[in-house]
Amino acid sequence: KKEDKPPLTDSQEKEPAKQEEKKEEKKMTGHGSGNEVVLHQLSTGKEIKIANVGLQQWNKAGTMFFYQATPETLTGHGLFVLDLKTEKTTPLVEGLAQYRTMSLNEDESRIAFLSDIDDYRSKNPNHSIHVVNTDGKGLQKIAQTGNGIPDGWQIPRGSSVRWSENE
Repeated sequence: KKEDKPPLTDSQEKEPAKQEEKKEEKKMTGHGSGNEVVLHQLSTGKEIKIANVGLQQWNKAGTMFFYQATPETLTGHGLFVLDLKTEKTTPLVEGLAQYRTMSLNEDESRIAFLSDIDDYRSKNPNHSIHVVNTDGKGLQKIAQTGNGIPDGWQIPRGSSVRWSENE
């Protein structure tokens, strides 16, 4: 005996469409992949290879390597720090986004960066300025449209981020 099924509700009909969208998810135009970076320890000859590196910055002593990971896949994106003394990598912030610039503060305890992490999928994403401790804790958004930036204005994606002397 054939069972009669009730008609699908609007939400049930839309469910397969959501699954199709997820399958087609890809990086936004202009979001390329990074390069392989090879760090050489001259005294021992040891090498550390890091794939898909975009932005990068060293601390003053050359013991901490801050970098943006931008792989071809949809996962593994973010800002990271490699402590060369321990060879431990710590994520500072993770998520698919374009990280445009970063800057260490004077005592190297915090790093500021410009990113569209909260608005990445928009046709014209808004960029915001974030600060995170160099141990990966205490992520804060400090400026975005409507919060520190007047309505109707945007932080240009080509902006630089730097610390003032009295941070």
